[in-house]
Amino acid sequence: MKQPNKQPPKKRFAIGRRVLLRLGKVGTVQSVAEQPAALGEYMHEVLVDGEAQSRRVMGCELEAVPDAQ
Repeated sequence: MKQPNKQPPKKRFAIGRRVLLRLGKVGTVQSVAEQPAALGEYMHEVLVDGEAQSRRVMGCELEAVPDAQ
């Protein structure tokens, strides 16, 4: 019996969400694409702390920063 092709869920973060980039930097999501890109991932505009320009980053390269309690 064939196993179903399990793909990881596509990540799409809300505007204003604090995220950790794969590079080890932290930033804030500025905008999110409405549709997935050609690779099937949502593109995010992320303003990295200490930088003036936002970066285009795929959702698979981001992790949510836990909210402070």
